[in-house]
Amino acid sequence: AGPSASTRHLLASGMVSFGEYGLFWSGSTPPPLSSPPSRRSRKDANGPPPRQPQPRQYVFSARSNSEEPLFSSLRRAETFPDVLEALLGRNVASSNVGSALVIVAFALGGGNLLATGRWITFVACLSALAVVAVFEMKGSACLVCVAMVVFFTSTVLMGDTSVQWLATEAFVSLAALTILAMVLQMVQVDPRSHVMLREPCDVATEEVVIKNDCCMDVKLLLFDGTDICRLVPKGGLLGGVLISRGSSHVLGTKPPYFVKFYAPWERELGGFQVSGGKYSLRETAPALALSTSDSPCFTNGSDEHVAVCFCSTECRTCSLWLPLAPLLARLVWPVSHVAPQASLKLPTPCMLRVYSTGLFGALFQRANAVVRDQESAEYLGSIQWTHPPSKVRKSTSSLFKVVH
Repeated sequence: AGPSASTRHLLASGMVSFGEYGLFWSGSTPPPLSSPPSRRSRKDANGPPPRQPQPRQYVFSARSNSEEPLFSSLRRAETFPDVLEALLGRNVASSNVGSALVIVAFALGGGNLLATGRWITFVACLSALAVVAVFEMKGSACLVCVAMVVFFTSTVLMGDTSVQWLATEAFVSLAALTILAMVLQMVQVDPRSHVMLREPCDVATEEVVIKNDCCMDVKLLLFDGTDICRLVPKGGLLGGVLISRGSSHVLGTKPPYFVKFYAPWERELGGFQVSGGKYSLRETAPALALSTSDSPCFTNGSDEHVAVCFCSTECRTCSLWLPLAPLLARLVWPVSHVAPQASLKLPTPCMLRVYSTGLFGALFQRANAVVRDQESAEYLGSIQWTHPPSKVRKSTSSLFKVVH
């Protein structure tokens, strides 16, 4: 039996980062039927128990390729991403396939320059591409592409190809794809770590608003909805918008948009394609829980020793555009080691960073959060996401109860 209308509504109101998983359901558990009488005043002893905020649950499912016939999918295709989706499968064209195709195209052009001995031209094109990526100079990018196509075509038409030429092209293309895969593996987190939930809106609008409901600041990179590469955002590699914890940002009124979110260490939290409406970026299993307190403190609620440092919110090490910011913060600010279930005073406001202990602990930042006045923080520990068995990839894969 198919999902009910309410389930389909919940399914349509949220999304997970493009990948092999989808958000199947999102909701809260029912409120408790009763609460301890000792925690209630005599005035409301006969009334209903107070309602407490409930944890939110997320259910993910493994995505599957479309079973629609190839001819029908191609006939309905209107854009190049539609063609990729028809040829390579649903949701595959929305992931990193476009980036891989562009990288391979440039690798073929660069490999041709190397194989034919045009070293100066190769260095010039590589430098031009770096400048294009930093400053988003689309016109210059077109000129570089045309130059590479002309050199590649002339080599083929003039018969300058050889076994060595083919080997060089294959090696450069394979090396480029390997580097791309390694970089993505290093910077991308599991797509189930963060979700984008659509907030209810009374009036239909094409304005796209995104709210950051994570406990940390995030960096937003904006791409056009028709951009299949998604390598250079609007404003270049040095561009982007800082969305502070709890604040909102208006993308524009001409959706669809494709957005990527980044955390310190240039960790990619996810990529989402959004249309008109209001959205909320949330963590599904937050490692830090923040709460209001008259005596702010940090509590290590995990079963492992951690190292913490409290950075000033005005320090440059809090910038999301500073490379290796967590490592620099570990070197600049004092570090305290906290045992399991131990606590220490928390100076607020501050940027809280939690690290692993050990010789290379500075390289492994477990969590970070922007702590405001009169707030306490508890480290709950991090989780390790696992992949479902291949025989049940179409079934529900994960169910996690986390602090809302």
